[in-house]
Amino acid sequence: MLNYNKKIEEEIVYGEYHTHTIKRHLYSGYTKYHYAEVVEFESSGLALLLDKRIQSCQIDEFVYNEAAVHPALLMHPHPNRVLCLAGGMGGIVREVLKHENVKEVVVMDEDPIVSEIIEKFLPHMKSSVRTNQKLNIYFGNCLEFLSSCEPFDVIIFDSTDPTEDSPYASLFTQESYHRIYDALNADGILSIQLGSVHPATINKFLEKKINIAEKFPFVNPYHVEVHSLGTSWGFALASKREYELNINILENVRYNKLKSSLHFFDDISYKRMWLWPKHLSLNINKI
Repeated sequence: MLNYNKKIEEEIVYGEYHTHTIKRHLYSGYTKYHYAEVVEFESSGLALLLDKRIQSCQIDEFVYNEAAVHPALLMHPHPNRVLCLAGGMGGIVREVLKHENVKEVVVMDEDPIVSEIIEKFLPHMKSSVRTNQKLNIYFGNCLEFLSSCEPFDVIIFDSTDPTEDSPYASLFTQESYHRIYDALNADGILSIQLGSVHPATINKFLEKKINIAEKFPFVNPYHVEVHSLGTSWGFALASKREYELNINILENVRYNKLKSSLHFFDDISYKRMWLWPKHLSLNINKI
């Protein structure tokens, strides 16, 4: 358990740490897959930790969640049916439900206790989603679900960090990508988080992108700064057909599809997501 008024150091990459001071400790306990904690940091507010790794902080969780959800849902012409895969009942679901044209939202996760912790201790992550008539919630084996589900227009894949020792590691395999591919409609889009983007670890990010590209013909990586996580965070949109990344039409699309206000995502942030600094883009463009 983390102690009150203690500092924690989270390793971002080997030998590099990000330090947070804990103001108070709200919860700790074991789930099926994780050791879960809820704390309040001095500067970043309420935070969820799984296995001593920060998953979200109140001060900027919306940056991560808006970046994970809205590019795919705005790009797809008719995202009627959306799957939130391995992300529990957190901010991902909240953001998907802001799209009024979405008719059905399915949540599939393997760890119901994490969702219960979010519901109880992290009110800023909720939006009365459990009572929303569009929502269907399931807990169980994600791979088995993908093998038997009806196809989706968009899949938001928001597992914990895709590391080798992750309990969700099986979801970052070729078998999993094949099942996700088959679970998408012909014009479907996968939005997937691919971990931290750091000069020391950019090759690991690229390896994940290459693995997805072995199944999906179109894979577009992007990234956003999530300060509470200590680094830029990487995502990718993968699809069976090519989509144009046209910043010039986003404003009209966003106005027509998304009536709710957002804290982070707008035309400028969208454009910046696809821009890579030279020392990283040299590697990105090789793929």
